[in-house]
Order: sequence, then C-alpha cells, then structure tokens
Amino acid sequence: MHITFADAQVRDLCEKSRAAKRHLGDDAAAILHSRLSDLSVAEGIEELPFVISMSGPEKGTIALQDGWLIECTFSSGEPGKPVKGVKIDRIRLHE
Repeated sequence: MHITFADAQVRDLCEKSRAAKRHLGDDAAAILHSRLSDLSVAEGIEELPFVISMSGPEKGTIALQDGWLIECTFSSGEPGKPVKGVKIDRIRLHE
C-alpha cells in the first residue's frame, strides 16, 4: 500500500524514530513503525495483522499504545476497487 502524510509534522513522526520516541514514548513509537511497515507491504487492508476501526467508508483509526491513535484515510483510486493507499492524517492521544 502506498503511504502519504497530511503534513510535514506527521511525516516526521512516522519517518524519524527519534521524533516519534520523543513525542509518543518508546513503546508507542515502536508500534507506530511496526504498523507503518505492515501498511507499506500489504496489498489491501484485509491483509493487515491488526484491527482498523473504520468510522466511514474511507476513514479509519489504528490503535498504537497508551491511548495513541493513527487517524487515516484509505483510498482505492476508484469507487468499489480494493484499497491501494493510505494517508496518515494525524497521530493523536485518545481522550
């Protein structure tokens, strides 16, 4: 699956281990990078080894650790086709 990011801050958290550890803590940062690795090699969401809580046809949430969540948008490029990409919208602490 192709991964994109909503903005530079989200991209830094996802691509820079040090930034993720500083912002999320060691455990959540490790799970974040594991989830991103799984997303990058999956052909579709049905192949993922973790649960995605869908809040609409394209919006989903992936749990990390200690209340941290990845909010994302899935896209297929065409309606009714399998998901080919995911945009990481934000990483937030569940309140």
